[in-house]
Amino acid sequence: MKYFLDIVYILFLALLFSISSCVKEDIEKDGDGFVVGLPYQWKSSLSTDGSLIGCFIRNDISFDGGVLLASQFDNAYNMVFLNQTSGEIIWKWNDLIDPDIWFDISSDYRQNQWYVFQSGYRFGIINLNDGTTFRKTRHEYRARTITGIGDTYFTAGNFHVNLNSNYVGNVYIGKVSNEEEEILLTPKYSLEYVHGNNISGFIGSATPFIDEGSKDTLLIYDFADALPDWKANLYVALYNYTKKEHINEKVLLLSNTDQFTSGGSLIYEGKAYFFQPKALFAST
Repeated sequence: MKYFLDIVYILFLALLFSISSCVKEDIEKDGDGFVVGLPYQWKSSLSTDGSLIGCFIRNDISFDGGVLLASQFDNAYNMVFLNQTSGEIIWKWNDLIDPDIWFDISSDYRQNQWYVFQSGYRFGIINLNDGTTFRKTRHEYRARTITGIGDTYFTAGNFHVNLNSNYVGNVYIGKVSNEEEEILLTPKYSLEYVHGNNISGFIGSATPFIDEGSKDTLLIYDFADALPDWKANLYVALYNYTKKEHINEKVLLLSNTDQFTSGGSLIYEGKAYFFQPKALFAST
């Protein structure tokens, strides 16, 4: 899809290197003044023979003095959990479904020691205490975001609905303690199949938060209806998860746009901030 081409993966470039460096004191610059080396306390190899890594964990997953990073040992895609103080590898994990296929994880949620993530259709939960697999499966949808509160997580996911590759998205709900996952919400799409556009009903993100006044759990999510020439109208909805009812079901956020949200929204002082690859806009 076209919107994928608009996303600038800064982290992609940063994680191409196989050395995690976190006692070098000086900042190194090349002849043009660009920084090519930063101070670090230790270094730890994340691949065999210093080869480039073809897999990525894009968010900061830190727990109990350790940090989770992508790695690539012996021509296999892995994750490693490093001691943040010493750089020592505490454990390695290579139990992903289809382990020979690279992974790119930006959809994830951590609840205590449980790391919930999805790459493409591949879903998993890892125990960060010891690197054991708690659950893994293949979903029918591709996750855009995974967010959560406590044991409950919410996934914004899109899937194909016909042979023409038209697809729609739902908000799915699951619990770390329960293998069953179900559709919580289907946005109020127009579901018009526009020629030259397979975005029949695209969901961008779903973000839960606690309302300060009522203490109810609210869920804000954004979605798109297709327009010609790869454009779309972008909407936002607000759902009261505690009362199981919508507060707003379909409010226009942007019209006739080719820009889509990138990641979950940021809730701050009564506003939800949605991020695009090239812009920032808010909804109250």
